Amino acid sequence: MVALIADVAVSMLLVISPAKTLDETPMHEEVGATIPRFWKECAPLVQQLQAMSVAELADLMDISPKLAQLNVERYAAFPSNVDASNSKPAIFCFDGDVYDAITPELYDGTQRAFMQEHVRILSGLYGMIRPLDRLYPYRLEMGTKLHGTSLYDFWGKRVTNALNDDAKMMGAKHLINLASQEYNRVIQRRDLIPAIVDVDFRHVKADKLVTIGVHAKKARGAMVDFIVRHGITHPEEMKDFAAMGYAYAAQHSNAQTMVFVHTS
Repeated sequence: MVALIADVAVSMLLVISPAKTLDETPMHEEVGATIPRFWKECAPLVQQLQAMSVAELADLMDISPKLAQLNVERYAAFPSNVDASNSKPAIFCFDGDVYDAITPELYDGTQRAFMQEHVRILSGLYGMIRPLDRLYPYRLEMGTKLHGTSLYDFWGKRVTNALNDDAKMMGAKHLINLASQEYNRVIQRRDLIPAIVDVDFRHVKADKLVTIGVHAKKARGAMVDFIVRHGITHPEEMKDFAAMGYAYAAQHSNAQTMVFVHTS
């Protein structure tokens, strides 16, 4: 049972990473899709990528020529606006270990509204997007450097200010970090107003707690799903998370970090 918190006015935001794999299958359900808040701001990045050859993009992103060709074509056709003909809501488009455990197709209207308000997805191209923001297919990891431009520098202040604005608007006292290190580094923690709470998922191996990447990704997605399904608005309520064999480990946690250990 999810714990009850006395201060019902407390709220929180949570951030997650995007996925490299995309599901571009057209949607036939109307979900109230929205426009990414930094749609116009990503234009300089798109322009830099449009100027690259297949070989240059393959080298920049360390990907195969075939995948580079696909993304050269994507950026060449990058639209001036996103709509149902060329995009898909991010939460339905991203496809990977994190997103396999998130089930927006099963959420009711209240849960989808909660997800849209509380969940933010960090992105190398879009900076930060809400789950129902329209996503034109792309590939650009946050750690990529474009002609010497660090995406952490490009997006850091914008993303941090946007998180502060959202937190202020909804009265969020905490930011739950469920993003990978590559992506959460874009947040300028010293300038962040809500208290950030990192969440770690660990396994016991040779009497030590270790992070196993693929399992941690799946657990992050399961935690997002747990938070949305239960309408959780305070970190204390997250302690009841018990999916995938994990349990909250108080002895390894503190006010800044919540640790969940695999128990089997």
